[in-house]
Amino acid sequence: MTLTFQKALLARCTIIIEDKIRQIQTSLNLSQDALVSDTKSSAGDKYETSREMIQQDLDRLQRQLSEAQKDYQILQSISSLPPQHEKRVRLGSLVKTDLGFYLLSVGIGKVVCEDQTVFVVSLQSPIGKLLLGKAIDEEFSFQQRSQIVLDIL
Repeated sequence: MTLTFQKALLARCTIIIEDKIRQIQTSLNLSQDALVSDTKSSAGDKYETSREMIQQDLDRLQRQLSEAQKDYQILQSISSLPPQHEKRVRLGSLVKTDLGFYLLSVGIGKVVCEDQTVFVVSLQSPIGKLLLGKAIDEEFSFQQRSQIVLDIL
């Protein structure tokens, strides 16, 4: 595990979140266009139901966009941290266990970077809560499987 791998992984995660933001923005634009179009062509109860459904979709997309933008900011703050070996797992830590790799940042899930699978998890996730504060050689159990922290970057 190297600092260059961690930087590449953070860059990969940033691209994933940027793509997510673009997709949400495209969906928002389409929904807003549908709302304007629906306003011009509808009347009566059908109009109100259709308009309400579009508005609910817009609200959901706005929440998703807000969350994705927060995730992007978290990744940017992690990327700007000075590189160093850590004694304890914290936000931004790349953790190697005997069963795999974890990056504590935002909840993306499984990410492949340089032919290595890494689980990118948030601090609020069950595994993130377990890993937070752990030191090298400490053991923890997740889903009835015991793991040992081998390295922290």
